[in-house]
Amino acid sequence: MLRRFGFGSNWIRWMRACVFAGSPSVLVNGSPTQEVNIKRGLEQGDPLAPFLFLLVAEGIGLLMHKAVYLHFFKPICVNNSNVSISHLQYADDTIFIGEDCVENLWCMKAILRCVEENCGHTKKLLVGWSARGEENCLGEMVGEDLVAQLETFISGAPIRLVDDSWSCTIGDDGQYAVKEGYSFLSENFLPELEVSANLSRVLKNQWYSVVPSKVIVFSWQLIRQRLPARDNLSRRGVPGLMKNSSCVWCPEERETEMHLFGSCRVALEVWAEIYKWIGIQSVHSSDLCSSFESFGFPFNICKKRRKGLCLIWHTVIWSLWKARNACIFDGKELSIHHLVETNKHVSLKWLIARGIPFV
Repeated sequence: MLRRFGFGSNWIRWMRACVFAGSPSVLVNGSPTQEVNIKRGLEQGDPLAPFLFLLVAEGIGLLMHKAVYLHFFKPICVNNSNVSISHLQYADDTIFIGEDCVENLWCMKAILRCVEENCGHTKKLLVGWSARGEENCLGEMVGEDLVAQLETFISGAPIRLVDDSWSCTIGDDGQYAVKEGYSFLSENFLPELEVSANLSRVLKNQWYSVVPSKVIVFSWQLIRQRLPARDNLSRRGVPGLMKNSSCVWCPEERETEMHLFGSCRVALEVWAEIYKWIGIQSVHSSDLCSSFESFGFPFNICKKRRKGLCLIWHTVIWSLWKARNACIFDGKELSIHHLVETNKHVSLKWLIARGIPFV
């Protein structure tokens, strides 16, 4: 199919290597498991997947046009006009629309089998109906009266061979923006949340960090106390944790977000070493908001150095969570020295990648 679309041999070879040489791993609470060799397919979220899928969907559309041209498939005509509809495609859905005859069923089956054999991709099949047929399944499902009303409504609609257009009434200039759409949904459908000024300021400042987006989302969950810590899972009724919600490093304490990242002995030792590394003399606060704000914002430093301190804060909480998962799921023994050195290595790597001087 790629060759028929005019792609070169080198490009086809690259796509073959991406599709057939993958080895994904599953993330369990942020920690990757052992890699699994796959024979065919792309990883979830791979940016290449939607582009390859569009080529497959385009191939299905071309096959349908060819089948209609060769009179293998009988489409329906709208309002007795020259406009015929054989299929509709949107995103990952394809609907075949045609007369209710056996020939159309065999044609659709042949097209789907051809796509499956060549691309390894299957499509859901939705059989359309023809208003001119003596029997139609739509009438049997929703009633003949509703079908008659639908046919009357469609017959009065003007059909033109022009492209569809979208209009937006949310913004001032008629152009849709994600921010305006989110504001509209929040104001009209979401309940109002009572958030303190201190918490709102911390959450806003977190999104300006230069760490990877997954770490920012993780820190947002931490500040909002939405992490799958043992105390939260116990309160949600997760089996096996109703009676055992203790910290993995402090069995006598419950594993809450404030304990795991603030008052736990492991966290306190790690924070102390990090403070010593960056040359700051301070006592780490067990309160998560105070911990974030005291790590860089009170100091009279430039903007880049403040971003560097916030980056290190995110690195510490991210590494603590990964170390906690490694102890629980992989049975690895904790080494404070190794954890601190890992923090330093990751922080320096992210600082260099963002062009931020070491604090």
